[in-house]
Amino acid sequence: MRRPGPRGQGARGTYEVWENRETRTGRKISLKVVVVPATGADRAPDPFVFLNGGPGESSTDGALDLAHEFAKLRDRRDILLVDQRGTGGSHPLDCEMFLPPGDLQGALGAFFPLEPVRQCRGRLEKDADLKLYTTSIAMDDLDEVRSALGYDRLNILGASYGTRATQVYMRRHPERVRTSTASCRWTTSCLSIFGREPSGP
Repeated sequence: MRRPGPRGQGARGTYEVWENRETRTGRKISLKVVVVPATGADRAPDPFVFLNGGPGESSTDGALDLAHEFAKLRDRRDILLVDQRGTGGSHPLDCEMFLPPGDLQGALGAFFPLEPVRQCRGRLEKDADLKLYTTSIAMDDLDEVRSALGYDRLNILGASYGTRATQVYMRRHPERVRTSTASCRWTTSCLSIFGREPSGP
């Protein structure tokens, strides 16, 4: 995985990280990475990074839309997109456990039906250590990608859950953040979307 070249070619690929970042042993997983290059001649050294919501939404799937939406920003800055481990194209942890679309009975049942959740967990555990798919570990992945691509600092926009991920990155790597922006704020004091909600606007 390389940064875009001087002529502005985009970069799309994967970057391998240890699933267990602490022991650096066992399985490696591939992270999907997209770099949408700056369009102007006066390129700034710090890219714009978008962290999507969910948790579970892909960041790279929206590359074309983001390139259009932030065209003015791209005058000077690359857009760096990384699918968080367990999502999108980064060793996804997907569960098929809902009733077919249009089945009204499904809308009356549990949002996460217990037995299908257990079955999905058993299937996923065959190819993933699920306790290692957390926000803090994923933000360390992001910082490793940043370093590998040669970026010194980041300008981060987080949306929904991505605002929480942004705060975690800022706590763990404060010296690597130039700016941060929160859209639809979800604070780190919020236990879960099913528990206490964040205070404030």
